[in-house]
Amino acid sequence: MSKGKIISFLIKKNNYISHNFNILFSQMRLLILFLRVINPTLLFKIILN
Repeated sequence: MSKGKIISFLIKKNNYISHNFNILFSQMRLLILFLRVINPTLLFKIILN
């Protein structure tokens, strides 16, 4: 492996990791929003029951 190949490999790997991290982060944000929306209704149902 030449130096150029190693650098491009590291950049590809880093892009892949950051891409997966972005997906994970957006999923976590969606989950938090979902819980914020659903928690009051769940609590309300539990109280009513």
